[in-house]
Amino acid sequence: MPSAVDMSDTALMKWRKVNEGTQMREVIPSVLWIGNAHDAREIKGIIDAGIQVVIGLAIEEPSVQVPRDIIYCRFPMLDGDGNSSVLMVAAVNLISAFVRAQTPTLVACSGGMSRSPLIASAVLAAVDDIGLAEAIRLVTTNGPCDFSPSLYNDLRQLFECN
Repeated sequence: MPSAVDMSDTALMKWRKVNEGTQMREVIPSVLWIGNAHDAREIKGIIDAGIQVVIGLAIEEPSVQVPRDIIYCRFPMLDGDGNSSVLMVAAVNLISAFVRAQTPTLVACSGGMSRSPLIASAVLAAVDDIGLAEAIRLVTTNGPCDFSPSLYNDLRQLFECN
């Protein structure tokens, strides 16, 4: 599997152009996307993108109804402090397993700006064996993010200990 870290600036620019005007953003081409609650409910877009797994991270959003052949997993996280470390590690580990298996996966939270890019960054750090800060830099190159400082600190502490 090609590493996102090894991708050239040209490849990153191509990602940006392909994803212009869409809500879902590819983090790893054809393998990992981040998005919001609307993206997770947009079944046609999920099917058109070839996504096989939808991960819901927003505690305030209801579960998504997906067709039988799409895997749906829910990790009800707060966009701030108060999340169980077990919940965060479980989410990162499961998504990492899907990414390592090259299973097209969408990671969605409510607005697509905090939980999904932070968790996707932790996944990228785990899969590519890079630091969380470098993974965040890669994830945030193709769109805006607005991280919760306390959620970021919780994830950073988890990955500094592991």
